[in-house]
Amino acid sequence: MISLNTFIDSLNCMRKLTFYLVLICFCTRLPAQEPVKRSIRITVVNEQKNAVPGAMVSLLKRDSSVIRSGPADVSGVIIFSDLLAGQYLVKAGVSGHDIAYGSLIDLEINTRYSDSIILKRSNVTLADVKVVSKKPLIQFPA
Repeated sequence: MISLNTFIDSLNCMRKLTFYLVLICFCTRLPAQEPVKRSIRITVVNEQKNAVPGAMVSLLKRDSSVIRSGPADVSGVIIFSDLLAGQYLVKAGVSGHDIAYGSLIDLEINTRYSDSIILKRSNVTLADVKVVSKKPLIQFPA
């Protein structure tokens, strides 16, 4: 049989141990899982497979609202990084070419996506521009 003093000592020891375990649990900060960084790499080319530098490329949500946009670099490449999981569309265009859309991109499972968009030459040409100017109404002596 255990004496009363031994029983009380063991209870105090259990209380201290419990206190320290709880303290460790609350004071230890476990880092939350970092969201996975996702990226889309698009290369804009013409029908001859040549890069189209300066083409404006837009990253769209599935509902066609614009998330980000920017010009392609000298090699026709643009990279959209730090994206959340989801489904995206890519639209590209440049003067003298028709606007082109890529296929639906699903970044739920994949963390990286790479594709090319081919811009076709537009049949529409701009009309001649005539610049007209008039003399200013007020002239200042030199």
